[in-house]
Amino acid sequence: APDSLAISLNDCNGCGGMGYSLLDIDNDGDMDIVSAVGSQHVQFRSHRNVAGGSCSMPGSVFVDLDQDQVQGPDEPGLPWAVVNTDEPSSFVTLDSLGNWTNLADTGTYVVQCTPPFPWWQLSTSPSAYTVQLATAGTAATGIHFGYYPAIDTISIGSSIASAPTRCNFDIHQWLSYRNQGTIAPLHGQVRFVKDPAVGFLASLPLPDAISGDTLLWDFQGLAILEERTIVLDMHMPDVGFMGDTIHGELTVVANDDGDLHTQTMSTHWESVISCAYDPN
Repeated sequence: APDSLAISLNDCNGCGGMGYSLLDIDNDGDMDIVSAVGSQHVQFRSHRNVAGGSCSMPGSVFVDLDQDQVQGPDEPGLPWAVVNTDEPSSFVTLDSLGNWTNLADTGTYVVQCTPPFPWWQLSTSPSAYTVQLATAGTAATGIHFGYYPAIDTISIGSSIASAPTRCNFDIHQWLSYRNQGTIAPLHGQVRFVKDPAVGFLASLPLPDAISGDTLLWDFQGLAILEERTIVLDMHMPDVGFMGDTIHGELTVVANDDGDLHTQTMSTHWESVISCAYDPN
């Protein structure tokens, strides 16, 4: 059987979009990906043996603050690193603690890691692991990458996420900020300027101050690689704003304990107001 096949069906109204399912369609013990793409002319695809494999390569990526090549209890994971292998049909999942698992079939693989930012220097060795998975069900061990701060720097990441902006709806929005630098703890302020047409209902945590359309939160003790999220409840404008674009601006100002280092990061967000509206 081929490693992939395609079957097209006509006149499948309402099938729309793209969907995926995991099935062992060839009964070989490896999960296969089955996908459906299209709306009226739907194509079903199957991709054999690419949803994983019979073996695993678990490991971790961590901050090695004392450079002893061992992750201590006070040394966090490095969640934004990228772990690569030379196995094209396997995948790597890195969780928020820096742990990962690579699924693959039997064989010999080279595993490497790329830090998320250039100021992290590799402290562990080797820099690349050669892993042999001789039999099905094998789980490799001891694949760990440690990094230490090569320079002192403040780097703040921020993002805005939103539920769909439908007129007259109350929706959630999420303001996230994180310490992706090498200095901690950090303190500072988060500022969000909402669109004047959008109503503020509540947030978790509550703002420390509100000035017009500007919401302000103070923060303390932001650790290395720590991410925090503010959840907003917002009321979207009415049908008179249908088709209009609303905007939001998130600004994070972060300082170290001695106020010797400061960084300001701004993120812009916009969305079009949509409505289900019958003019009659």
